[in-house]
Amino acid sequence: MNPFERFYLDTQIFNFTLLPNSLPKKYGNVKKIPLPTPIEINVSFQEVMKRRHSSRAFRRERINLNKISSLLWYSVGVKEIENGIQFRMFPSAGNLAETEVYLISLYTDLEKGVYHYDPVEGSLDVLSNDLDEELMLQAIKNSLPDITFVPLIILLTSLYWKPMVKYGNRGARFSLIDTGIVIENFYLVATALGLGISAIGGFNDDFFNKLIGVGMEKGEVVIGMLVVGEE
Repeated sequence: MNPFERFYLDTQIFNFTLLPNSLPKKYGNVKKIPLPTPIEINVSFQEVMKRRHSSRAFRRERINLNKISSLLWYSVGVKEIENGIQFRMFPSAGNLAETEVYLISLYTDLEKGVYHYDPVEGSLDVLSNDLDEELMLQAIKNSLPDITFVPLIILLTSLYWKPMVKYGNRGARFSLIDTGIVIENFYLVATALGLGISAIGGFNDDFFNKLIGVGMEKGEVVIGMLVVGEE
């Protein structure tokens, strides 16, 4: 039996409870960087769909904070709060919004470092400013053997315990589906902003889990990765 068959069989059971909530992860006692108001994007949906593609050749130009703020808000921000319920820019199973977003800034208006996006406050949590860029690129060489310059890495993690508590083993499927939806949001918004973007599959899981302080024992793991830059 191949790994997919085993995963498919193990996640067929569907349970339902009402325990988890949709609140994003919060960091206490860390420096916060407020993000500027997202810019208005005046590009037609048709044009965005036609232009959307994967790009791994980036100019040596810093990504400015306005673009970073807009990329984050239009992709995964909180668009409204109604009766205490947060509605995000992406759908998710049970509105649990279990996908979390981390940034690794290598050549942007931000200092080099690792950041977590707080969608409620519209800010970035500063997790670390200690980065080894060469080691970072080495950890994604399986998918990008010839890449030499990456301005921004976006890590998508899943608080996978949320959908699994609510839906049983089938929640594991939902966490992967939800991450995929967020990846496409980032693709479309990056295209509208004139940024190049590419999803990365072959990265070193342990390296990036340790870098941002997550892991199976904490119920949160890195599921997806995107590289972003000026095209």
